[in-house]
Amino acid sequence: MYREVAQLGSALVLGTRGRRFESCLLDHFFAIKIIYDYLFSCYNLTGDIMSNIKLINASCADQEVDAIVNAANKYLYSGSGICGEIFKRNGYTKLEEACSKIKTPLNDGDAVITLAFNMPNTKHIIHAIGPDFNRKDSKIEDLQSAYYNSLKVLKENELHSIAFPLISSGIYGGNLPNPVTISTQECINAYNKFIKEYSEYNINVLLCAYTEKEYLEAQLLFDKKDF
Repeated sequence: MYREVAQLGSALVLGTRGRRFESCLLDHFFAIKIIYDYLFSCYNLTGDIMSNIKLINASCADQEVDAIVNAANKYLYSGSGICGEIFKRNGYTKLEEACSKIKTPLNDGDAVITLAFNMPNTKHIIHAIGPDFNRKDSKIEDLQSAYYNSLKVLKENELHSIAFPLISSGIYGGNLPNPVTISTQECINAYNKFIKEYSEYNINVLLCAYTEKEYLEAQLLFDKKDF
């Protein structure tokens, strides 16, 4: 991608200045982040940059994105796992105060947004309510909705990059036979639905599998390359 943007920059420079640059000088020129970001946005206008989804073996809380997703409970309380980690990094008080202003309980599949107060790698937190499959009335379609509604909230707030955990794959996985596989598939389904309905709006999605075991299991679906 860097080289492609550099080629665009070269074309712009040659077209507007009418002079040539040595390769090393051009590389140095594009090392300046503000110039790179500007040309990247110009390149995006050509339509060559497309929405994408990527699986990584990491915590979503560590990603430098517009919004990270909290696998939240209906009352937006601090919980365990990724939920507890996000509250911890925010120092609890400010995030708890922001969440207290949202009318709860939320429904399975809902997604709401708050600021990320003490996280330098992101500006927003999207709280997605995944179904608790320890309950018999929980529905797989609500899991897809948690992913999909998070993407809609992203768009509604004019944001473009997002990092998901594997929603409802931990303690909320209950008695599902393969909670990681199911959560991965519903994330892919939600992504495909979103880009079909909002094809003009580009998004960059990271699905974060925290453990290597989860990553290898989720990778089986990504290897199919049918999305």
